[in-house]
Amino acid sequence: MISTIIINGLTIGTGTDYPIVSAKGFASADVRTSQYNIPSRHRAEVPRAFYGARKMLLEVGMIGGTQSAYETLRDDLLEAFDLPVRGKTTMQITTTTGRAVQLEVQLRMPVEADHEPGRLTTGVAMIDLIAPDPIFYSQTEYSETITTSTTPKTLANNGTARVYPKRLLFYGTITDPYADNYDMGEVLAYIGTISDTTYVEIDPFEETAILMPGSSNVVNTIDGDFIQLATGGNIVNWSGDSPSGNQKLVVHWRYGWLGL
Repeated sequence: MISTIIINGLTIGTGTDYPIVSAKGFASADVRTSQYNIPSRHRAEVPRAFYGARKMLLEVGMIGGTQSAYETLRDDLLEAFDLPVRGKTTMQITTTTGRAVQLEVQLRMPVEADHEPGRLTTGVAMIDLIAPDPIFYSQTEYSETITTSTTPKTLANNGTARVYPKRLLFYGTITDPYADNYDMGEVLAYIGTISDTTYVEIDPFEETAILMPGSSNVVNTIDGDFIQLATGGNIVNWSGDSPSGNQKLVVHWRYGWLGL
């Protein structure tokens, strides 16, 4: 299913000297469960299963025509996966059917690319990765603008997973504005007045709210749900008191998939 993978400018997979031998962990994300025994009964209760981080194991070949070419391939691969100690790196994936997705990854274990006796121009690297957010997101980011004078707009999520918008931007002038997703039954409100010269940037995934300019933390003014987008169409509305000037809601989002 996976055709190519790009990370830090290096492409591996179809059409390269880095064939993908195997790729594990690209279906469902890890699942963790909680359980407890039921007193006086011969069974246990499993109240809920949680999706955890996504762990992926890539087995990548390296095919060089000469020892020098192989050495360069190995050096370039190790450099591409020399991920920062803190923070995550975007890994882009294209499937054999043309679906283009991405996710943020970090190394879970050291890259294994040891030399093997008798193999001077070819080798195999084992790359163990982890993605804290297990969803595969579209490489394209979409945006929509909604004002109080327009009808609610339908935002499409043409994947298979619920996703949080990447950003919600609340522009004034408006008092006690709110965005609601009819299809999810969720409402996100800002308590207070946003002036015509400011806006609030909300990250529903991280549950943060910043008043701009100035970068003031205003998460304490947020009420309701950090809204999500269901698969398919989502009817989103924007409203509030005394709207005027530049008031609007701008939504940025990506499609999401549970697996490849």
